[in-house]
Amino acid sequence: MQFTTLSLSWVLAGIPLLVGGLLAVGVWAVRRRGEVRLSGRLGAFAIVGGLLPVLVNSGESLLLVAPDPFDETAWLGIRQAQYATPVVAGIVAVAVLAIPGRRRPPGSAAEIARRTAFTFVSTGRLAGLIAATLVTIAVTVAAGAASAPDSAGRYTSFSLRLGSVTAGTTIYGWFFSLPSLAALAILLAATILALARIARPPLGEAREHEAAIRRIRSRNVVAAATAAIAFHLSSVFDSLAGTSMLAGTVPSREAGTITVRTTFAALTPVLSVGWIVLACLAVALCAGVALAAARRPARLGRVGAEAAT
Repeated sequence: MQFTTLSLSWVLAGIPLLVGGLLAVGVWAVRRRGEVRLSGRLGAFAIVGGLLPVLVNSGESLLLVAPDPFDETAWLGIRQAQYATPVVAGIVAVAVLAIPGRRRPPGSAAEIARRTAFTFVSTGRLAGLIAATLVTIAVTVAAGAASAPDSAGRYTSFSLRLGSVTAGTTIYGWFFSLPSLAALAILLAATILALARIARPPLGEAREHEAAIRRIRSRNVVAAATAAIAFHLSSVFDSLAGTSMLAGTVPSREAGTITVRTTFAALTPVLSVGWIVLACLAVALCAGVALAAARRPARLGRVGAEAAT
């Protein structure tokens, strides 16, 4: 049974890696000629920041094999960590991507125009991050409201009442979601601080080149944060897909048997496909961050990327 579970985990983990990786390479091949390349320390940070969330999220599924004999407390703890781990990995990735190449670009000087944390970030990417955050909050609140306390008082239970009979299972309730929400708040704060750290230092002599570098670094930070949320949502959707399939039957003199399903059973196909789509998107975003170190230099001169802060 454990061998089958591990094999299935590897297969399911391989789909997002393959699809997301191909998508990222395709986008990189189209636009690589129009962008500068992150080299030196910045290139190394981009590779680490991009690959770390993928490695963490690809490997964590192997930790979900329940202990033998079955230990409910340990299993719930592992599941709780599974939901929060993608967001924590995103916090680390954002922190790595915010590390500067040098403390101060050569020839830099103070500027009158003030740059904010969002100066070098496109509106579309910020909108994507905000949308992912709002979806996460909405799903968390809906699932939490549907959860009920178990015998130990943990909000992990979901049940259907069939007359005098009750059918139950676990759900992504408050017990699982509150640690992830706390991690999400830290991720968003870390993202804003990282963007501010990239944007605020003065530009050096090669202003256009350094501005391009900062646009790429800021884009990478937002992409890493969005990917972390997408990985988290993927786990949540996968869990809710299982919960949505809960059903029960009771005998009826008039109808023979009556089948009762969850109120969100109609969402099962969406949730079942959605978690894979989200995982593919997350991998593509992370791979795009790492590929920023493999881009060809634009025609702005061959000033080293480490000259940018």
